[in-house]
Amino acid sequence: AQSGSAPPSTPPPSTPPAAGTSLSGNYTSSRGPMACTESGSTLGCTFSESGTNGRLDCTKDASGLQLSCTWGTFFPRPGYGRAAFSRSSTSSRNLTGTWGHLTAVSGGGKWDAQGQ
Repeated sequence: AQSGSAPPSTPPPSTPPAAGTSLSGNYTSSRGPMACTESGSTLGCTFSESGTNGRLDCTKDASGLQLSCTWGTFFPRPGYGRAAFSRSSTSSRNLTGTWGHLTAVSGGGKWDAQGQ
């Protein structure tokens, strides 16, 4: 074993840079109440918009600040599309974003969510 090759104050390289406050939990959002579960770099949510149930599935980028998502709503108002969210820091549970239909991430409106 080599001694003195690394100073003891060096953080281990396995420390994830995107660690922070979990996005799991309940939210109020501009598209209705949401319940989310975070697992690693993914976030899955259910939401209810004007009585129509929907699903939101997101992937976080390496920083944990940007989320790229797909959404879908079911009967009686079926639809699907994409959404893009950002948050100010990894300790924030407030998401700001836009949503669109089909492959567009905008055009449908603003989609903001506040953690409860």
